[in-house]
Amino acid sequence: MTDLEQQWEDAAPNPNPETDLEYEYLSISVVKAEQYERLLLLPEDEDMLHDDAFMVVGEDDLVDLDEMA
Repeated sequence: MTDLEQQWEDAAPNPNPETDLEYEYLSISVVKAEQYERLLLLPEDEDMLHDDAFMVVGEDDLVDLDEMA
């Protein structure tokens, strides 16, 4: 077994985003665009807004995180 295969074997099935994956949580604001029946999720820190930091997703792409737990 290679080192990489062993790392995959040893990896937790549900890794902690902060400690295992080095993700950082950020505060977001939810803005409702009523005329389009859409929600915008924006970082509260305006310095984090970049042109390449946006995703457009369909309703079928959304998941209730409480139901996933």
